[in-house]
Amino acid sequence: LFKFVETIKKYDPDIIVGYNSDGYDFEVIKERASKLKVNLGELSWDNSGIVTSRRAKISSARLKGRVHIDVFNFINNILSSILQTEVLTLDAVAGEILGDKKIQMEYQDILDAWHKERNLGKLASYCLKDAQLTFRLLEVLLPQILELTHIVGQTLFDTSRMMYSQLVEWFYTKWAKKTNRIIPNQPKFEEIIRRQKETYIGGYVKEPLAGIHNNIAVIDFASLYPSIISTYNVSLETLNCSCCKGDGFRIEELGIWFCRRKRGFESQIIEMLLKEREDLKKKMKKIKESSLEYHLLDNRQKALKIIANASYGYYAFGASKWYSKECAQAVTWWGRFWIRKIMEEAEKEGFLVIYGDTDSAFLGLEKKDKDALLLFLERLNRQLPGIMKIELEDFYRRGIFIPKEKKGGAKKRYALISEKGRLKIRGLEKVRRDWSNLAKNLQEKILRLILKDNAVKEAVKLVKTTIKHLKQLQIDLKDLVVYEQITKPLGEYKLISPHVSAAKKLEEKGIPVGEGSVIGFVIKKGEGSISEKASPVEFIKLEEIDIDYYIYHQILPASLRILKVLGIKEEDILD
Repeated sequence: LFKFVETIKKYDPDIIVGYNSDGYDFEVIKERASKLKVNLGELSWDNSGIVTSRRAKISSARLKGRVHIDVFNFINNILSSILQTEVLTLDAVAGEILGDKKIQMEYQDILDAWHKERNLGKLASYCLKDAQLTFRLLEVLLPQILELTHIVGQTLFDTSRMMYSQLVEWFYTKWAKKTNRIIPNQPKFEEIIRRQKETYIGGYVKEPLAGIHNNIAVIDFASLYPSIISTYNVSLETLNCSCCKGDGFRIEELGIWFCRRKRGFESQIIEMLLKEREDLKKKMKKIKESSLEYHLLDNRQKALKIIANASYGYYAFGASKWYSKECAQAVTWWGRFWIRKIMEEAEKEGFLVIYGDTDSAFLGLEKKDKDALLLFLERLNRQLPGIMKIELEDFYRRGIFIPKEKKGGAKKRYALISEKGRLKIRGLEKVRRDWSNLAKNLQEKILRLILKDNAVKEAVKLVKTTIKHLKQLQIDLKDLVVYEQITKPLGEYKLISPHVSAAKKLEEKGIPVGEGSVIGFVIKKGEGSISEKASPVEFIKLEEIDIDYYIYHQILPASLRILKVLGIKEEDILD
């Protein structure tokens, strides 16, 4: 700890970066420094050291005179929705963004290395690799965070920790001040609660034509909801205006309209964002991807996209200063209208509408070719109003679509394989965090066999072989681990799920667990519920695992999710 303080003093950095450093690292450093009487004051310029603060359930650590960026916060709040991984561990995120991974080291090995002074070199390499991955993540993400900082007009420290709603609010606030507009008041707690109870219809989802389909084109609207806000002049001040009652942008079903004569505040600045982004993308097409200018423009357009796409959700956010249920439901009404219209036109043109979801349609080309699809898109775009635009996302060789289960479950479940062999998976176990690698990897192999080779029999055989290997314990224990993240103090959990139960067992062993900790657990043999049998992987041997749990709650559900659509039943696998 003394060396840590000396290093910070020596290098005098402007930015200190960590991964979950708000919720874990700096808390532990403060605790250990207090116990060991190490003065952390010199970490900051005013000798105040690490100052932690908490808003609602979010904590942050400040070092005055330096900017502390916790890249986990930015990834969790902003980027997680576009990442394939649902596990936001450093290992998983670095693997996806950087193509690099952590050095693997079990927790017990870390303890032994430190306390028994065995393999200290490996432990040092393990820690150094973590620091390098975190630094490299910041190198990739900092330009985007800086662009967001410029757009919303807030500090780097604050912007890196903002959620979508906060980014939009500060962007609106900045432009309200620039245009001499009155900024609405923050709603009171009672008003927020009332708003949160209000509901309305969201995006349109067409149930998929279940099964396998060949030669698929996926088309989607470019920034559907922001472009609707701009095109139909959706804003608080244009809602039910006195000048356009008879000829405004009207939705009879909702009994509301928007002004045609005067531009609204939100619609005007959202259009400004969309047009700037479109201009940037045009410039990017004219320059080399490897150039500095390209990367600068790319980070700018990505930041603009984040703000624009969050604008609709801000209307429906209970704590929003620019809240409007009417504006939110108008946006989704027009969204439903246009995606249905697109699918109707596609059917008239002779395409098979396989599936539709909010802003995208999945079309079977049938007897048509790619050129016919592109001509169809050109005709659609000539008909669309305002700045609305529909684009080709990609062509796919084959896809499998799974119907929604009657009770809950994901709305979208499908997998596609591109002409280059790339898999796109949505809503299936492969892309969910609450499944073991055994189940996820098996499901991906099944999908590849079916989508690439149409080999259903081989897929069934693979499942049988996997079950056989599991029964014979010819499986790596690491592939049976399920990872879940702790999102609040353990004492606040009312429902004790498996990962919470495992986390409490870690605490009982003296291993610290905090918000943001990712718990790896397995299900062991014995009596009791699944939660009661959940145990941290560090304390379990392969022969202790509950084989039946992994067969009936991991392998079979993940496999049959795909195979059932093709007529395969559980008994076909277990016979």
